[in-house]
Order: sequence, then structure tokens, then C-alpha cells
Amino acid sequence: MKKAHPAYWGWLIGTLILDQVVKGASRAVVNEGNPFAVNEAVRSISPYPWPGVFELKLIYNEGVAFGMLQGYGVFMAPIAIAITIFAWYYSARHRHDPVAAHIGLGLVASGAVGNLIDRMWMGKVTDMFWFRAIDFPVFNIADAAISVGVVLLFVASFLLGAQPQAEEPRQSEHEDSGEVAETVSGGGDDPVHQDDSESGPEGSVTPS
Repeated sequence: MKKAHPAYWGWLIGTLILDQVVKGASRAVVNEGNPFAVNEAVRSISPYPWPGVFELKLIYNEGVAFGMLQGYGVFMAPIAIAITIFAWYYSARHRHDPVAAHIGLGLVASGAVGNLIDRMWMGKVTDMFWFRAIDFPVFNIADAAISVGVVLLFVASFLLGAQPQAEEPRQSEHEDSGEVAETVSGGGDDPVHQDDSESGPEGSVTPS
């Protein structure tokens, strides 16, 4: 069985761990340090890192990425499993594709698994990043990983399309040298050799 590209596994595992750690820390802030507790209320975690523009706000999402399709998140479980299996299969079968493709596959699979863990455990997904300035839907690292991964896959597809076509294979040195030798020897059609066969010792024409 072929193995997926190392970049695929590295980004999948690394991003998945980061996603779960940040989700647990966000829940711990509003639940007296308990990362496994689930507080139903929407709570502001911190006005930082950019007050009024980009803040931390804990909510629980029962929809899909970025708060869309509320109440239908449960149907994402089989889709997330299918995405993960396909990403692994493609990475294993196309190990020589650009590294960007394997990173993108790893990020998409990581985001799918990260949110799947929340849905299987709590029935909802923990979100915490909020662009307050534009009131963008609150999201998490898994959502961001999926978005970045899709962009990288598009970039990789352009890189593949820009690769030059394979050139016609050149003849081997043995074949080339054989053609040169045949040209030099000339076989029986070389006029120089014909003249030599018709000349006598002194270069005169032999009488018939």
C-alpha cells in the first residue's frame, strides 16, 4: 500500500492538534478552567488581539463552516469522512505532485476531522475567532484550514498545468555512433572506394 506524502501527514496532524488545543483553551476560559465543559451561552473571551477589529468570542456552531446551515451540521459527518479518505488516497497516488497540493490536502482533511471530532463529541462545533469590524461569522482553525487548503489546491492545479510537456526521447549514443560510422564507411556506394577498385598500382585505369 502506498503511503501519503510526508507534507500531507505533517500538516494534517499539526493543524489538527492546534485546532483541538485552541478549542479546549477557549472553553476553559469561560468554564472555570475546564476545557471539556460546554457552556451554552455566547461569551466574549477577549477583546484582543485587535480590539474592535479582530477579537475572541466563544460560540457553538450547529451548522457547517462559518455558521452556515444551522442545524444541519450532523449531516457533515459522512462528508468529512469521505473528504479525509479521498485526500489520503490522492496524496498516496500522486506523491510527485507539487508540495502545495499535499499541504492543501492535509489542511482540508485536518479541518474536516477537527470539526468532526466536535460534532461526534458535543453535537456542535466550538468557534472563537471573530472579525468584529465586519461582523464576519465566528470561525475556528479547522474552518480556516479548509479555506486555505482549497486555495492551495487551486494553486497546485495551476502549477501542474504550467509544467512543460515531456520531450521526445533522444536516440541512444550507440545508435547515433552507428549512423556516423555508416556514413563514414559509405558501404559500396562511396565514389572514393569505387575509384580505388578501378585503379591500378599507379592510380591508372586497368585495361579491360
